[in-house]
Amino acid sequence: MLESYFRNDQQVDSEWIYEAQPCFREFREKFPDIAVIESNFLNILSYIIMIIMIY
Repeated sequence: MLESYFRNDQQVDSEWIYEAQPCFREFREKFPDIAVIESNFLNILSYIIMIIMIY
């Protein structure tokens, strides 16, 4: 999940932009049989990113 998030970054005007939607799409493609609620996935991803940034 994290690898996908950081791999799908873009540089715009010398600033790095990270988007969660490509990460969610990639997760759905790799694990099509797992039922995932998008909002839950994005909340968990945001929480993990926040923890990483703190430490």
